[in-house]
Amino acid sequence: GPRLLVAGPLLTAPGGYPVDLFGTASVELGLVVEVASPVAARAAVRRLAAEGVDLIKVALQEQSYAGAPLPLLDRDVLAALVDEAHQQELRVAAHVITNAATAAALDAGVDLLAHVALEPLDEALVDRLRATGTVVVPTLEVFAAQLGGAALRGRLFAPGAGVALSPAVRADLERYLAEEARGGPTLPPFFARGLERARVTAGVAAARANVARLAAAGVHLGFGTDSGPCLNPHGSPLAELERLAEAGVPPQALLALATRGGARALNLHDALGLVRPGFRADLIAVDGDPLTDLGALGRVRLVMIDGVLQRPADSVFDRLFGFLRLAFASR
Repeated sequence: GPRLLVAGPLLTAPGGYPVDLFGTASVELGLVVEVASPVAARAAVRRLAAEGVDLIKVALQEQSYAGAPLPLLDRDVLAALVDEAHQQELRVAAHVITNAATAAALDAGVDLLAHVALEPLDEALVDRLRATGTVVVPTLEVFAAQLGGAALRGRLFAPGAGVALSPAVRADLERYLAEEARGGPTLPPFFARGLERARVTAGVAAARANVARLAAAGVHLGFGTDSGPCLNPHGSPLAELERLAEAGVPPQALLALATRGGARALNLHDALGLVRPGFRADLIAVDGDPLTDLGALGRVRLVMIDGVLQRPADSVFDRLFGFLRLAFASR
């Protein structure tokens, strides 16, 4: 299976995102930790470091997805949080979707941005992202999926999708897609309530344009799906790659950001993400050439982790490599 690098609970301002989305239960269950002062921020980071997290995740969102104002971490609180994390030798990832939040993250020295802004990025911010080497993980699909459509339906209900979707979740998705297809100014209340269709459409278009600008400017892009929301379930990286391709990222760059770009985002680019002596042999073989057919990445025929051949399915490639291993082992 995958290597897991975990952040633990999300740190946010009291009453800030995502408490507005998931309610106070998210705090009570420990999924979200509200920090109100520099002292509280440092204490939260030290506690998570002691528990063995691999990075710290902070939420920076000054307005809800529907546009209502939200509390944002004060500058001194965010600065203390990032400083303490770096003292603990932990990277900080920030959830951002606006210019203001992106600027706040850069001011504090955050290492990684989860999501690209859903509004046109200021040119000064593009320059700062390039200059600081901050990694941006766009996650276009999680926002675009809210608009439904035939392509999303086909992917969610394709053969094999039932592995990830329970009958109850599948029924919920069917209802959402049917209601969304009827149109109307407001999207069905699935991801968030009160989402205006025009606002989501404009946000997705802005995010796509921002990705093109960042790629052209030489900003480091990482790869991630923000999976979890059921319109964007786990196991769907190809959908995100397709969105990035639609944004104008060329095939060679797509493969680079999905491999060494992801490793850079996690500060593992000295061991993962390249086929090079001394690196870990994490490899896949696919049916086709992804440089000319991105869908080939969905036809995985061989998986190797740390140089060890895995057995995800009984394939010709699998049998061939298994035979070769036995042949060499018997010498």
